[in-house]
Amino acid sequence: MSKRINGTGTVYKLSDVKRRRPWVAKVTRGFEEAKKENGIPKFKQSYKVIGYYENKKEAEEALNDYIGVSYNKDALRLLFSDVYIQWSNSNEQLSNSSKTSYNAAFNGLSHLHDLYFDSIKTADIELAITKSNKNYPMIKKMQILLNQLYNYAIGNDIVDKNYSKFVKFDKYKKAYKKKIKNVYKESEIEYIWKNSGELIYRILLILLYTGLRISELLELKTKDLNLQERYITITNSKTNNGIRKVPIPSCIYQMVLHQYNKNKEYFLYDGAYKYNYGQIRVLFDNFKKKSNMNHTIHETRHTYTSRLRLRGVDSTFTKKLTGHSAGNVDEDTYTHFGIGDLYKIVNDAFEEDMKYVG
Repeated sequence: MSKRINGTGTVYKLSDVKRRRPWVAKVTRGFEEAKKENGIPKFKQSYKVIGYYENKKEAEEALNDYIGVSYNKDALRLLFSDVYIQWSNSNEQLSNSSKTSYNAAFNGLSHLHDLYFDSIKTADIELAITKSNKNYPMIKKMQILLNQLYNYAIGNDIVDKNYSKFVKFDKYKKAYKKKIKNVYKESEIEYIWKNSGELIYRILLILLYTGLRISELLELKTKDLNLQERYITITNSKTNNGIRKVPIPSCIYQMVLHQYNKNKEYFLYDGAYKYNYGQIRVLFDNFKKKSNMNHTIHETRHTYTSRLRLRGVDSTFTKKLTGHSAGNVDEDTYTHFGIGDLYKIVNDAFEEDMKYVG
């Protein structure tokens, strides 16, 4: 294709050389819904072909004439939301958890949605962040998304400068006070065990005794559970350290076995469909109201680590079991232990919790 100034159309030659008029002139009209995948609409660019011509010069002249007479410049410029749709469609390999994270960041930047991408400046981005009223962890996700969108836009000649690089994101970090991590009390864990007939309680127990992130549990595939040797392989995680094997202690083994269905691709299913974070969020909110507990789902991981430490498990193991780097110190110590050794360490630590198993 012939490269022109962004938004002024394109000219290219068809591969069929037998055509008398092989040169095409066309302009982008916008986006149209192409299909839906798991209920999520997918979009593709729509074009208007100006005409077919014998040579490149004729095609260029026709396109220039069309732009001069009929062209509405704003109709061909891309909004921030248009660029997000384009970028998202070009990254279909992203995991569902990553898509959820990027969608949340995109929604947080709602002040930018209807602005032309090539008109956005640093001040617009800072205003969008301020209006979002989000905490620093979400602002960090916005920063990552903005860099992704600008890299895409620069690579596709939509803009030539990344204005998000001029935003001082550190000031939001300094203003953010990390929330105190509250571990689940033993009395609360006992309460959860007593109500384990309901799905959300079973999910919480699996998280409490494996230290998995909720995103890791949602993306866990049936094939990644080794029930014979009693461990889970995490193959889809937000970090390299997150790729790991996690023991299934005896106290929750029957619970995992009950949920396991070899005919399903994923471990967590709602009838015929895989559970998503939104469904879990609703279940967890109902759990909080019913139990009067003020916790987050993520605090199950802190509880897992804390309880293992209190029961004598070294921090090197707790960090690696939860997918964090243990640093260089004692790294070799961990690598010499196989999954059988790890299972014994974790199972012994939680042995007293067999009292909750009915």
